[in-house]
Amino acid sequence: MAETVEELIAAVGELPAMPAVAHRVSELVRDPKVSAADLERVIETDPALAGRILRIANSAFYGGYRSVSTIQAAVMRMGFDAVRGLVVAASVKSVYRRFGLTEQQLWEHAVGTAIGSRIVAKETGVNPDEAFVAGLLHDVGKTVLANNHAERYAEVFQAVYSEGVPSLAAEVGVFGFGHTEIGGSVVRRWRLPESIEECVRHHHQPLGADPACRALVAVVAVANMMAHANGIGLREAEEVPDLYEGGVASMIRLSPDRVPILREQAMEAYKAEREVFA
Repeated sequence: MAETVEELIAAVGELPAMPAVAHRVSELVRDPKVSAADLERVIETDPALAGRILRIANSAFYGGYRSVSTIQAAVMRMGFDAVRGLVVAASVKSVYRRFGLTEQQLWEHAVGTAIGSRIVAKETGVNPDEAFVAGLLHDVGKTVLANNHAERYAEVFQAVYSEGVPSLAAEVGVFGFGHTEIGGSVVRRWRLPESIEECVRHHHQPLGADPACRALVAVVAVANMMAHANGIGLREAEEVPDLYEGGVASMIRLSPDRVPILREQAMEAYKAEREVFA
């Protein structure tokens, strides 16, 4: 069984690199002197990516009350953090390179969780743009495992759907490690904020996250469970644990009566906006 991060990576194979433009945008956003024009110049070097960003920016999901036709206008309207999130959203699908049924289901669940994360974050006072990116990437480790070891990951699916084994436990049974460790290593390699890495590593156990990041992790954990309950990216909807039993919802002061309302909102938003992220 693998013991260290290095052994985990060696066991799973090469970790994916963040697409070059997305990496450059992430670097620029950290620079306090960067301008909207600077971001536009970088993003427009990839016309397909620029087109996807404008499509998402003009969607109802991002409150497109009026259409924008340039990246600079999108940046000015939405802010740097939101645009960085859009760049990640528009480019991360390249990680799902095999893109068969397994990858399609994983992508749908990622998008559903990202949309739910944004909704829960707005409800609880957490940064919705950061929550969206964290939700989108929370299961990226599953994709890396599926891409590198398709036959072995099929064993994981078999255990999940035929035997009712939780996915993380099934991965540990097959590989000796789970998607949270691999996903955390991917996010670290991409040099995304530590808070995103904490979400990827701890969305199944938010209390294990860095206290400074626990609210964001709890948001993603709640959104993930709502996506499971809504059956997004799954063969069928699943029963999920009581969000209050482990203190997850209470960590972000989410009242019990709001959970089903937010779950319904997340499902409706996913139905309305999923094609934007296709």
